[in-house]
Amino acid sequence: MAKRMQSISEGFSMIEVMVSVLVVAVGLLAVANFQGGLMGQSSTNKARAEATALAQARIEQLRNYTNDVSSSAEFDTLFAATGGFTNAATVTGVNAQFTRAENVAVSGDMKEIAVRVTWTGSNGRAQQVTLDTELSWESPRTSGDVAREDEDLIPSPTGRAVLGEGYLPDGAVPVQKNGDGTAIYDTGDGNLRLALGDVVVLTLKDACLTGTCIDFATISGRVYIDTASQRIAPGEVFVKASDAAFCQRYWEDDSGSVFTVQPNTISTISTANGDYEYFDYTCYLGGGWFGNIGLILGTGISQTDKACMGDPVSVNSWEEPVIAFRRAYRGMLYKQNPNNASGKEEYADANGNSLTRYWSVGITDALVLPASGDAGHDFVLASMRPGDTTGDNCISQGTMVRTDSGSGTLFAGMPTDFVCLNPGNVDAFDASEFGVESNCPYDPTEPPTLAHKISGSIVVAANEGFADIVGDMFVSNTDGPGNCVTSGFAYDAETERHTGKYVCNAFDWGSGWTGSVLLFGNFTELACEDTQLDFSGLASSTSSANFTCEAREDNPGDPVNQYVISGTAALPPGNFTLTSVDMSSGTCVVTGDSGYSCELYTSATEWSGTLSFTSSSGYWCGVAPELPEGSGSGTMDNSTGTVTFTGLIPGSYTFNPTVIKKNTCNL
Repeated sequence: MAKRMQSISEGFSMIEVMVSVLVVAVGLLAVANFQGGLMGQSSTNKARAEATALAQARIEQLRNYTNDVSSSAEFDTLFAATGGFTNAATVTGVNAQFTRAENVAVSGDMKEIAVRVTWTGSNGRAQQVTLDTELSWESPRTSGDVAREDEDLIPSPTGRAVLGEGYLPDGAVPVQKNGDGTAIYDTGDGNLRLALGDVVVLTLKDACLTGTCIDFATISGRVYIDTASQRIAPGEVFVKASDAAFCQRYWEDDSGSVFTVQPNTISTISTANGDYEYFDYTCYLGGGWFGNIGLILGTGISQTDKACMGDPVSVNSWEEPVIAFRRAYRGMLYKQNPNNASGKEEYADANGNSLTRYWSVGITDALVLPASGDAGHDFVLASMRPGDTTGDNCISQGTMVRTDSGSGTLFAGMPTDFVCLNPGNVDAFDASEFGVESNCPYDPTEPPTLAHKISGSIVVAANEGFADIVGDMFVSNTDGPGNCVTSGFAYDAETERHTGKYVCNAFDWGSGWTGSVLLFGNFTELACEDTQLDFSGLASSTSSANFTCEAREDNPGDPVNQYVISGTAALPPGNFTLTSVDMSSGTCVVTGDSGYSCELYTSATEWSGTLSFTSSSGYWCGVAPELPEGSGSGTMDNSTGTVTFTGLIPGSYTFNPTVIKKNTCNL
């Protein structure tokens, strides 16, 4: 059967193609319109998020204003009603140019704060975000504030800085170059940023609240490496501060070029004879910070690694060198209590003594330590035997008295392991609630367990014309200034006696108090039987520590000349101490294990006499004192430890004797 073949046509007709193109075109237009709307919405959302962040940041700034006022009246003045949005500020953001303003409304004791941020969107329309909050004033909570009667509120010592936040924006221009490889930037958001290159290493929050930007606080000094004992490379010696801080290491060469210390730095710069290799450091901090700045060694700190700090030429025991790897910084506030005779909040120790209760407080904004003219906050890194842990080793082993140190004068005034911020360097506090003394009575990082009261009288035999001179006398003790209170003097015309009283706190860390009570005054006009009362292992209070003085009236018409001889004995390692020094016709004071100071007041224009030194053990090995030309001469007898001076003229002189272990002197 024959089949009829039917032809089949394949493909699309022209009409079908045109219909398809039309459908696709309509779809693409819809997609394009959707994509454009999506992108516009994304841009709007980004700008809105940024505006919200700006508003929130401003609210937090305004909230922090309460830390700057000390009463509700100041709070009301600071947050007076504005009657509308004011204080407009332009902020250049990432996604738009923003305008920020705030409104303050008063509602009873509350302040209703609203912050509005406006900008022009990508579609040309005005956009805005408004956030609001309520504020009320309460007494600022410094370190000394109390949350409840039986619970102290101790805030974080971090201060008003936080660790770095990413990178600087493109094109950022520094407002200050610090000369150590770092720079400070103000990007317009109220914060200051410390950057190393383009990396933000520290941010100071709310730095520009009052229109004038505050600055970072800085603490700086040098790290000296004692090359005679310590072989570590400078790059392995790191300076670190606790909490939120950044410490930069650097040095400047003879041409004035500044180099930063890197972990692989093997040398920096040396003193004239190579006794010390050193570099500088600066630590940046926020106001309110308190804590420690110390050394960390890249190789780890071994028992033979030692860091010396303190003043090797001071005759004050509280300034003498110590061995420690960190230096503590803090101030001490007391809470006012008018019900106590002292006007301060107190507590009773185990001895029943009433003692002032203290709270720690941090540094003030933009503080610079050291102040101009003061000694740097240096460290001297050395190596000693594991058992050499007391500060006298910093002198007896030569660490701080090498030739390049000028026998220690290079480190004169260097602080020990605790720096008291009282009174002018402490952070803001509520003066109606708290107070600050002129000194810190002790290192609060290691508070004592007990305190003993040392009290007595100061009796001066002199006529009424000496009232001003006697009134300037005061007492301190070797724990440091501020531990003694000297009352006013009363004059008895019948006996021609001026009598004053004093009381000292002698703080005990568990093994009794060892130290001295010191009398200060004008000893060119007054002569005293003793100006120093020594105590060893004092375990209870005493009320009979008296000073007796009289007017110098032997030669009323003659001038009084002063002769002062002081110094530090160089002692060998071990249990060697300078036990006593005697001056013919004068008085001497021994401070610590090795320091001394002798003085003589006389009308004679020349003095010839002796100083006699006694040590706990060892042999004397001294040379003739080096005296300025024309001021006299001196010789030392090593067999007796006696120095004889001839024809000495009035003035101050330094003599540093030496003790050796064996009776062989090669000087």
